[in-house]
Amino acid sequence: MLISGCNPDSEPVPSSGERTFDWSGFTWIVKDSDGKFVGPGANRFSDSTTNVWVDADNNLHLKITKSNGKYYCSEVYTCETVSYGLYVFKLKSRVELLDRNIVLGLFTWNDSNCYSNTNSEIDIEFARWGNAANPNALLFSVQPTNGGGYAERTRSFPISLKQNRSVYSFSWMPDKVNWSAYQGLYDPPPYSDLIAEWEYDTADIANIPRGGSWCNSLPIKIPDPETNTRIHLNLWLFDKNYNGYGDAPSDGGEAEVIIQQVSYIPSK
Repeated sequence: MLISGCNPDSEPVPSSGERTFDWSGFTWIVKDSDGKFVGPGANRFSDSTTNVWVDADNNLHLKITKSNGKYYCSEVYTCETVSYGLYVFKLKSRVELLDRNIVLGLFTWNDSNCYSNTNSEIDIEFARWGNAANPNALLFSVQPTNGGGYAERTRSFPISLKQNRSVYSFSWMPDKVNWSAYQGLYDPPPYSDLIAEWEYDTADIANIPRGGSWCNSLPIKIPDPETNTRIHLNLWLFDKNYNGYGDAPSDGGEAEVIIQQVSYIPSK
């Protein structure tokens, strides 16, 4: 696996006091909001080892914790930058059983150029968006989607796992993005274990003005990677009530997701 090293001239790099750890071929920075509410959600994010840790079997754990009646979410992102290529995420959790108010995101992102490049965001998400009866808990998206309003830019699928093993991937190219999801952790996975697949091509959308998304992005066909695009993994609470804060899990409990591996193979 080839990845670029951390570039001191490219934000973000770990600053003094930020927690980092090495896992799955990357150096990861752990997000901490210092008790404040920040996006997504908005939520509190903690860099505590009770929210983010790597176990003795080298699995990454992301957890939503509850302390003194307050919920704390988790997010990590790579110090190394990424670009076009193949991204693979191997999970060891029954992600389709997450509470209706919880979102798991596996995606690329940069913190600049939302208007001109939609933050280089390509998404895999697991969410029911507050509706426990929503059967389609797996989502593939290429931004901008205007919260799902641009239906041609996102697809959702039902998901029912046979075990707590599954693998998800997307191949990000200048002219298209291909996603797939499979039961198990086989390499390569047999087609009989396919959960979902989708291809988004530049021909899938008319070049018409796009307004109304949170950053009023231009009619971008497929976002480009930039010099500070990185892989992000997060577990957070959705604001179904739109009151500005993530809603607590409906069962009042905590939540945890286990990730066995993340890999990235750059395009040649």
